[in-house]
Amino acid sequence: MAAVSRYSAVTALPYPHLERAEAGLHAGLRHRLGMGEQADWTTLEASGPHPVLLGAQGRMWFEYRAALGARRS
Repeated sequence: MAAVSRYSAVTALPYPHLERAEAGLHAGLRHRLGMGEQADWTTLEASGPHPVLLGAQGRMWFEYRAALGARRS
């Protein structure tokens, strides 16, 4: 079965924490799947943390990104 769709997710945390970021990204990706689609976790591509300045005080946040393919079941 070939991947028919590609989905991405982004999350940001005010501190670097890979485990929490991965949990949020996985949940975000699962919520994007269409009816009858299954995530192909073997295609998962993740990156981060990417430091980003946010807010009026210029506080540092850390952005994480992930993408994967999905297959029709």
